[in-house]
Amino acid sequence: MGIFKFNPKKIGDFTVKSVDYHRNGICGEGFMTGIFTCNKAKYEEELGDFVFTMFASWSGEGKDETFGNASGDYKCAILKVDDINKSDLDMFTGGAWRGDVYYSNIVQGAIREYERQRDKHYKIHSTGSNK
Repeated sequence: MGIFKFNPKKIGDFTVKSVDYHRNGICGEGFMTGIFTCNKAKYEEELGDFVFTMFASWSGEGKDETFGNASGDYKCAILKVDDINKSDLDMFTGGAWRGDVYYSNIVQGAIREYERQRDKHYKIHSTGSNK
């Protein structure tokens, strides 16, 4: 079966290059992160590679609490790769992009695609949003 690796996927005006799940240590809160390219935009500065990081809080009610189903209580950060590479604190004021806008336009789809590909790779039957 081997190790799972995300296969790039075009979603609308975006190309999702990579998505993965991480957790910092044994007590860290898990998060999804990925890199996507905006291929078509109204303004030049909206084009290029971006990094997203998304944390989600769960209700504990036993619902289908996958990242692709997060709603309302999620935290999503979007940073442009070129701005990160400047190694300057200005990236947090000029280089931060609205997580809520990108969440609904690309991040949610990228995470669902990650879950779909992962489940297919590991032959997991999914009952959630990632069918």
